[in-house]
Amino acid sequence: MRDAQLDSRGDVVLVVGFDPGGAAAFGWAVISGSFDEPQLVAGGVCSGARTAVESAAKHLCADPLAVGIDAPLFWSPSGDRQADSMVRKLVCKSGGRGGTVSHVNSLQGACLVEGAIAAHLVRSRWPVAQITEAHPKALMAVCAEVKVFAKLPHLQGEGHHLRDAALGALSALAMLERRANWHDLAAAEPAALHPLGVQVAYWFPQT
Repeated sequence: MRDAQLDSRGDVVLVVGFDPGGAAAFGWAVISGSFDEPQLVAGGVCSGARTAVESAAKHLCADPLAVGIDAPLFWSPSGDRQADSMVRKLVCKSGGRGGTVSHVNSLQGACLVEGAIAAHLVRSRWPVAQITEAHPKALMAVCAEVKVFAKLPHLQGEGHHLRDAALGALSALAMLERRANWHDLAAAEPAALHPLGVQVAYWFPQT
């Protein structure tokens, strides 16, 4: 593992990202450092949430401080989530397509189910780690810093699953750092439902 950066207490700053998918389409990534200087420790693609969590754990020298998961981790009893509507508008304002942000009830089971399972496994294995939802493709549409990171050569290939997992980890760093202009969209969601009882955030840049 590369030399990991330390926080103010001397602890290793490690975050994990997951991109839930089906067979041979579940990305995972371990990142150290800061949002401005993220370093990929390890990453890969597998076929399920349990294998992804176990694969990431093998490359950790300490428990991760936060985890970012590319899946809807809280739901709305009223249909479309307020968070999705807001992100959709930001994507369109940046010149992207509204379809980049799907409605929760139109997503594939691999994303919905495996995302919830991943959050449950993360909470069981690393109970102190903060969890945030992430949306890599929307992030690339609205955030120039994220787009630069996403183009790094070692994140390419693997059907973009590794890249998206790494962007999930980058979102986790933004949450840890309470990065300027990023906000927790989950905190403002009316009557949010949390599958499997796992409380999560959804940090996303609003400008």
